[in-house]
Amino acid sequence: MMIDFIVAKAYNMPMKNNALRKAFERRGLTPKDVAKRGGGLKYVTLYQQYSGLRPVGPRSAILYEQMLGIPKSELRPDLWPPEKEFKEDCHASQPV
Repeated sequence: MMIDFIVAKAYNMPMKNNALRKAFERRGLTPKDVAKRGGGLKYVTLYQQYSGLRPVGPRSAILYEQMLGIPKSELRPDLWPPEKEFKEDCHASQPV
């Protein structure tokens, strides 16, 4: 993910696999809709993340979860593994 960010930044092109854009599209949201709700994110930051020009940071992932209900694990699975996998891992490690 970091290499994609560096390359995207150097060439001013969007990153691949933009999770935020996909999450917005599934919910019928636009950056303009989200910016109107406020919540502590600057429009420029929001738009750059939506466009893939800037990665979603941990703070932003938490804000998107609080504001919009988008699970932070959907935006940053590297920091917060999805619940389903986490539960499966916990059950797998318990003695039978």
